Amino acid sequence: MKGFETLVNSVKRGVISPVYLLYGSEHFLMQRALNALKGFIAQGGLADFNISVLDCDKVKADAVVEAANTLPFCAERRLVIAENAPYFKNRRKNDKNDKNDKNNIDDGGGKEADEASPILLNYLLQPNPTTCLVFTSPDKANRNMKVTKALEKSGQVLEFAPLIGKELEEWVKMRLAKRGKKIQVNALNYLLAINSNDLGILQGEIEKLSLLDLKRESLTLEDVKLLASASAEASIFDLVDTIGAKRSGQAIQTLREMLGQGEPPIKVLVMVTRQLRLILATKSLGSDQSQLAATLGVHPYVAQKLARQAANFSVQQLRAALETCLEVDIALKTGKGAPAILMELAVICISTGQMLNLSA
Repeated sequence: MKGFETLVNSVKRGVISPVYLLYGSEHFLMQRALNALKGFIAQGGLADFNISVLDCDKVKADAVVEAANTLPFCAERRLVIAENAPYFKNRRKNDKNDKNDKNNIDDGGGKEADEASPILLNYLLQPNPTTCLVFTSPDKANRNMKVTKALEKSGQVLEFAPLIGKELEEWVKMRLAKRGKKIQVNALNYLLAINSNDLGILQGEIEKLSLLDLKRESLTLEDVKLLASASAEASIFDLVDTIGAKRSGQAIQTLREMLGQGEPPIKVLVMVTRQLRLILATKSLGSDQSQLAATLGVHPYVAQKLARQAANFSVQQLRAALETCLEVDIALKTGKGAPAILMELAVICISTGQMLNLSA
């Protein structure tokens, strides 16, 4: 959240750096920050002429520099956004070009070094003051590279990391407050548990919840259950719940619903495997849910669910279940049966405690 707030607050003050690097996997906040910059540039009119978006996967560094050196058209400043910038991340090991790359600049994760990269370095040392050049990247920036240091000296390097814990909770409450709504603690916990920390999805859920009974201020758990769309992760909780309760028929019905909604079988299997591993870890950590949440890196509501699910399995059953998941994973990847049937076999075996042996 810090990177987002830093950039948006500076835009509000009209203080714009000549160059930025925005990196990290929090795409939703990064796009909102870019929209703030676009809105600032568009105030002068002629946005179509003064805002350029380039894909670094398709253009070389010299094209980015050329766009940045272009003067604004009938305006004080122009904006150039260079997406998927590969210049600031760690190289792959054993890159043949390492010994020839005196400037420690890479055109992206092991590809041949861009012969125009020195031009980029020179630009970053003396950027065009009438252009705001913004690089974006989902990858972690290497701040020890010369190119990153040059950018940081002339502008700003800002991280957009996923929101977690209290920061995520405060973001949801803030967004609801702007719409005149509050949310009860158990309702907030449930909302975050079924949607993880995907801000794009959460924003959509907030919009729906804000329209519920406009005269009522506080949102309850029943409100969230009524309107919020459960993610695939939430369906996995239901699936593992029914498996642990030995309700094979209901478990298969839940599985069929997930597959019918377009969830790939291999993805469902990966999520089931992850859930079983978390339950196994829970068995070894004990029942302290605050410790579980911190150690496993999950939301407290998820830790509560894991503690409850752990009571339905023995350690031996969980290990057998993970063996079954491995067997089905190999079968899915080698085409040893219809994916839906293989998944149903896995559900039956896990819920009944039997071992699956597809090679017999």
